[in-house]
Amino acid sequence: MHIGNGLLVSVALAFGTCPLWAASPDTTNLVVTVKGTLNPNLNSGPDCLPLAGSSASLIVTVNQAETPRKQKGRIATYAVPASGIQATFGSTTFTNTVAWKMTYILGKKADTLALAGTGSNGYIYTLVSSLPKDSFSKNVLGAKGHPGALAKTDNLTEPTSYLGYANSGTKCAVTKLGLTGTIGTTR
Repeated sequence: MHIGNGLLVSVALAFGTCPLWAASPDTTNLVVTVKGTLNPNLNSGPDCLPLAGSSASLIVTVNQAETPRKQKGRIATYAVPASGIQATFGSTTFTNTVAWKMTYILGKKADTLALAGTGSNGYIYTLVSSLPKDSFSKNVLGAKGHPGALAKTDNLTEPTSYLGYANSGTKCAVTKLGLTGTIGTTR
């Protein structure tokens, strides 16, 4: 009877720790947060929404177990699933209903994180964050790469960081607005 109670306690402890086993880094989410101000109009596009001078906020949530959909050289592109993007650009707020692309570019002089996809209003958005070289680990590259966190919160400055948007249905040509603010990641 004493052995049976010990066995019962061992089984209970083993099942009680199962959630700890599941909490490995490969199954947690990476959260990217971008906040800033949109200005100036970099290409004199028609700012149809109008967003120049407005604030911008983008929160990206992607599983760290994701692998690149496409990888070539120092560029890796991942899919951000529906509901993985929460954006506010001026008075325009949306959550993506279709997958977006998240592209890491590890350049010789700078790193870039680019996000692109369609918002609920039919506009196609591209947010480009230009960062110092080695902001991301090379672990984001390769067929078995994974989305990577920034080494630290960084500042974004225009013209190398920007928000572009367009809508062919409304004949709104591409507008590029400079982005000044911050980008950070958490796990």
